[in-house]
Amino acid sequence: MKQLVKKVFAATLALTVMFTMLAPVTAEAAVTYNKSQTLYRTSKSGTSYSGIQVSGLTKSQTIKKTSVKSDKTSVVKPWYLERSTSSYKTEYFSSNMTGYSYNYYSYYIGLELKKAGTAKVSFKIGNKTYKTTIKVKNYTNPLSSVTLTGVNSGKNIASKMNSSNYCSTLKLTKTTRNAVVKVKPKSGWKVTSINVENSQTGDTMSISNYGTKGVSNASLKVGTLTKNKRVTLRITCVDKTGASVYMNYYINN
Repeated sequence: MKQLVKKVFAATLALTVMFTMLAPVTAEAAVTYNKSQTLYRTSKSGTSYSGIQVSGLTKSQTIKKTSVKSDKTSVVKPWYLERSTSSYKTEYFSSNMTGYSYNYYSYYIGLELKKAGTAKVSFKIGNKTYKTTIKVKNYTNPLSSVTLTGVNSGKNIASKMNSSNYCSTLKLTKTTRNAVVKVKPKSGWKVTSINVENSQTGDTMSISNYGTKGVSNASLKVGTLTKNKRVTLRITCVDKTGASVYMNYYINN
């Protein structure tokens, strides 16, 4: 279960950074992070997972695992600490222009969301302590209607998400051309993105992004879906506060 969740994290981490921010990003020196977040649990039972992104660090700025703490582990418990490094180098063909290079360092603090409530998570960079207030909400299905041509005979598959934010039981009944995804969220929710990965076309993705405020109805043309070939459908929704829920359909899993 934890391995599956971590794979989902890897696939949606970029979306998480974009859409889970509830309060304005706070910058203190080179450190960028959210001082407060509202996070939804991803299932009605068991432990759910999310995290805190800490960016804009230099090579010498590190977070020790022992410094990451929660004041209420019954609500939020530290799970893992991951450091990432990206290197960039640009060289110009013109002798009149000087190239440049730089490294980008960041951390992701993985969290276990145990139950609804509020907890403060702290971590240290050097001798300085940083704190984030995490408000955890119980899982809720934000989808009123979801249809995908060729799946479940084109019928509504929104209820497949009533217990958790992922479903792996759906199949394509036949190869379908000109397939379309249509999404309608429940009252109080908006759709901010639809993402379809079609294994038939390799790593090609069809993405529709509706901004941070979202829309009440959304549709996306996804082309040909082939019977027995895996399709991954991801839908992002936000509530009135801007907190996000990510829904993952694994078709022909």
